[in-house]
Amino acid sequence: MEQHLEKDRELLALIGQKLKSTREARGIALRDISVSTRVNQSFLEKIERGDPEGLPGYAFVKGFIRNYQQAVKLEDQEFEQAVAVLGSRNISVSHLPSADGPDPLERTENTGSLPKTAMVGVLVLLVVWVGYMVIRSGSEDSTQREPAVESAQPKSPTPPNAPAPEGSAKPPAGGQSGAQNANAGTAANEALQGDSRQRLKLTVRGLEPTWLRISIDRAPPMDVLVHPAETVGWDASEEFVLTVGKSQGVSMYLNGEDYPLPQEKNRLVSNLVLNRLTLLRLEN
Repeated sequence: MEQHLEKDRELLALIGQKLKSTREARGIALRDISVSTRVNQSFLEKIERGDPEGLPGYAFVKGFIRNYQQAVKLEDQEFEQAVAVLGSRNISVSHLPSADGPDPLERTENTGSLPKTAMVGVLVLLVVWVGYMVIRSGSEDSTQREPAVESAQPKSPTPPNAPAPEGSAKPPAGGQSGAQNANAGTAANEALQGDSRQRLKLTVRGLEPTWLRISIDRAPPMDVLVHPAETVGWDASEEFVLTVGKSQGVSMYLNGEDYPLPQEKNRLVSNLVLNRLTLLRLEN
């Protein structure tokens, strides 16, 4: 096992070195990569250094690497093969650096992938481990950062039979005062309903253990692990920005409208923006 982990570390270092050299050749700052991919900059720095300490499971790290690769427009089949075997038990000597080779990534071979059932088992174990690490802070951040729904309490109307103060003018005959009160109440109700329609409500229902990163109204993002049959929700005034670890792992609803996610297996969906335009499109 120790030998296997050391091979992972060496392969991650090669991948990170390739990404860093490509980024620097294109003159792109690492901070810009972090903003465009919605991946924490400290994670990207660890990937470039080949340091797995503090990173989530390799299932998520691979997603971070592929987002980084797209951001710097790196098209290299052998690089993608190296990423594919990262974290698996199929890493061979051909994937590791050699004393007399100019670029170990040029010698990377695709040795195949784990059987499908074994791969699913590995992913489940990785998700459980990541959940243990982030669920406490993620749940606390979710509770603290959910915007509170303000409730407007209408003022109690003046009793109809209350005596008027001395010297005050009597209300005109014909029940005009009652009509004015009714109009004022209607206007208040319409204002409250309009306020309610302006808010956005996101509901996420878990189908498989799935990691989410969510930013509400441009606030700092928070990480949440959603379990099967679990339902979580947030409110926003303007927009939500999400990263979904597995597209088939959750179902999402914006103000009660079903928001379809890509059907590809284990696809990482990043930089997903949900706002009032999204809601209008779903309603139509």
